[in-house]
Amino acid sequence: MALRAQLRPQHLVQRASCSFKRNARTLANQRSTEDDDEEEANALQLRRKASAPIASTWLNGEGQNFKWRTVGPNWLGKDVPFPLNPSFKPPPPLASRLKDRIYNLYMHNPKTYNIRHLSRTFGISLKRVDAVLRLKGLENSWDKQGKELQSGFRLGMESMLRTREDVPLDRTQSDVAADFQDDNEDNNRDRDRYQRHFWEPVVEGEQTVVAKALEKAREEAKAAHIQSRAAKSDPMLLGKVKKPFRSAMPVPKVVHGDARPGRPVISFTDVGGKFLDTKDRVRRMHEAERRKELRKGTRAHNP
Repeated sequence: MALRAQLRPQHLVQRASCSFKRNARTLANQRSTEDDDEEEANALQLRRKASAPIASTWLNGEGQNFKWRTVGPNWLGKDVPFPLNPSFKPPPPLASRLKDRIYNLYMHNPKTYNIRHLSRTFGISLKRVDAVLRLKGLENSWDKQGKELQSGFRLGMESMLRTREDVPLDRTQSDVAADFQDDNEDNNRDRDRYQRHFWEPVVEGEQTVVAKALEKAREEAKAAHIQSRAAKSDPMLLGKVKKPFRSAMPVPKVVHGDARPGRPVISFTDVGGKFLDTKDRVRRMHEAERRKELRKGTRAHNP
């Protein structure tokens, strides 16, 4: 028993010594690995610094291409603005003269030259047409207020970015429903939004002229819209001319179909002439009358 008591502490001391040596070797290996990684990182950084061009060297070499202003874009990535993002290819901006043309057409007759018509005519998106109208409205407002516009900066940027002034020759034709632009009061509010900022000197005791003109234009446009909707629902245009043998019972505006059990109910709504192309309908009616007269003449000559 005494021998065991003497050997047990010595055995524990040996195990503790071995564990300490293993931990020391592990720490030494970790420090050696960290030192190697740090040396490799420093060497890589030094190689990058050595391979990177000096500012003066770049200015005397590739930088000479950007020293003087050129006509058209002169990007760092040749065909793209950013070399590290080749997928970003911005469209060319619109010229100021083209923007003025779009704005003047809309303000001259917003019913005929609506946003959809301008988008289809000039080949640009609806959002871009809306942005052009808002921009030009603000520009005219600032001009009336006497604020100075940076026209020189605009001319310089247009020459550098090679703005677009042409109109595309290929114009897509959409169907009647897509071309239909409901000229309701919302469109009049759009026009007022583009022209809401105006300045007019008025003598004390008198009333403004522009405000009255705008109010009159709104009332006339509203009346014209009501007349246009009523004209599109003319029975002659819709082919709903009453015949003597037909029943005089009124036709319902909404018809619900008889659905089977468990199936959805289908309803048909009579919208009248809302999506009717009046000009095309009148042309077809005139063509039908002309063919009818030709047939009558042919029958008269050949009884």
